[in-house]
Amino acid sequence: MAETRATVAEAARRLGLTEDGVRKRVRRGSLPHVREQGRIYVLLDAVQDEAETVSDESKTGETPADTALVEQLRSENAYLREALRRAQDGEAEQRRLLAATIGRVPELAPPASSSAPEAPAQRPAWWRRLVGR
Repeated sequence: MAETRATVAEAARRLGLTEDGVRKRVRRGSLPHVREQGRIYVLLDAVQDEAETVSDESKTGETPADTALVEQLRSENAYLREALRRAQDGEAEQRRLLAATIGRVPELAPPASSSAPEAPAQRPAWWRRLVGR
């Protein structure tokens, strides 16, 4: 099969990449290319043959492992949402029980004045004791 040469811009358009992406792949050596008179030509037949063997899933960027990972993350997300809902329901129940308990506690009244111990007499300041006032 004859190899089709394309400029970087044309190769980017045909491969669905940006021109910078094509240049980086050429620099890394992952795209077959030739240099002639200072210009880079990408050899598309070799690249397109490889691209045709790739399934539609990988063209979209999803592999079976990615799909499994997404499903696992969705499952964990649903579990965490349910746990959060249960925790919020539990907090509401705790608030309700606390309010009911507080409603049953009688108001605290000050103790009767006759049985209250008297505060000790304060001692005069040192300078009043010295001066005698």
